[in-house]
Amino acid sequence: MVSHTRGVFDGFIRNWHSFFGLPQGGRDTAPHNRLAFTYVRNGRTLADLDDNVSSPGDITVGLGRKLERNYLQNDGLVLRGAVRFPTGNEDALTGSGNLSASIWAETSGPLFRQGGGGTRAWSYGSTLGIQVASPPAALSGIGERVIAFGRLGVTWALLDRLSLTAQLDVNSTPYNGSCGIAFKIDPLLG
Repeated sequence: MVSHTRGVFDGFIRNWHSFFGLPQGGRDTAPHNRLAFTYVRNGRTLADLDDNVSSPGDITVGLGRKLERNYLQNDGLVLRGAVRFPTGNEDALTGSGNLSASIWAETSGPLFRQGGGGTRAWSYGSTLGIQVASPPAALSGIGERVIAFGRLGVTWALLDRLSLTAQLDVNSTPYNGSCGIAFKIDPLLG
């Protein structure tokens, strides 16, 4: 399911920035509880959504296989592939409108070697792959067919049931003139 709703985290984000003394970047003067996905190029509106939407998204089916030989001296290497079927609604921005296929490799392991088989205080996980797809119809004049993507995360097991992860996601530009880098830090309770 994909849901686009108005202002669910507006208050939380403003309070977070205020509590830590971070700049608001105009969010304290912007309208609250607003939803606006708009993409205009060369004076032509290619996407516009300002109403709450909840509907099924695209369905993805995938397979993975761990390689038997471990060349990297870590947890191993897994090859994965997936096909995404256009079952969502492209106009409501809950689906891509096109079939796509992806293939990628994943690996993980301890960041620092520890003797005696103890717990891993620091570990990493990484992914590298490509996706091949036709761009959504509304944006077909500016989209790319092949997108490379990768991820690198480092996790610190702070306590038995609390870990912190810093993760960097990168991808080649899916649309001409756009950027594809994201960085996030997540506390995980487990």
